[in-house]
Amino acid sequence: MDGNAPQGPLYLDDLAVGQSFQSGTHALDAEQIIAYATQFDPQPFHLDPEAAEASFF
Repeated sequence: MDGNAPQGPLYLDDLAVGQSFQSGTHALDAEQIIAYATQFDPQPFHLDPEAAEASFF
């Protein structure tokens, strides 16, 4: 990280076109993705691999 990294909360007005930030990494597996989708966006194509294969997405 460089010395210009934001300190504290960041708001929309704090951002400028072309800025970029690097965050840490976090590995995801299918179980975590399905758990998130179950809670926040329980669409069939998010929860069922066969439904996902048949979807536009």
